[in-house]
Amino acid sequence: MKIRLEDISKWKDDSQRVARELSLDKEIIDCLERETELVIVPGHYRNLGVVNFTPPKLFAHEQTEGTKCLDGSRRDIFHQSEIDRLLFGELYNFYAELPDDFSGARKTQIQFAEYRANENNVFSREWKIKAKKLSESLIPKPVRYKVA
Repeated sequence: MKIRLEDISKWKDDSQRVARELSLDKEIIDCLERETELVIVPGHYRNLGVVNFTPPKLFAHEQTEGTKCLDGSRRDIFHQSEIDRLLFGELYNFYAELPDDFSGARKTQIQFAEYRANENNVFSREWKIKAKKLSESLIPKPVRYKVA
């Protein structure tokens, strides 16, 4: 599935809705809503996208590896969650002077997934699973040493 500008815009709008309902800083949300440029990058990439901090830009990749085997609703949840991470975990956290590194962005992404999991909608169960998997990714993996 190719990602279109309309898809990114839809996911951005929903991220902003959740941010407002979580009572994040209204001025920063409004600034990101007004000023974040959305750009589609042609080609096939491993992840959904990257951000530029000043000026705020979100570069979304046209096709991603992570969604090839997902059905429609799971693909949407994957992409929505990635937009949450990019737009609020990275850009918002940067402007709010919160941690915008991988761990900080992932914590924000989890917060958004948990919020959606508690909304009364048909995808609540999928969002609970997403939040759990994202949380597990923050747990350091044990280092295994090979004994000679």
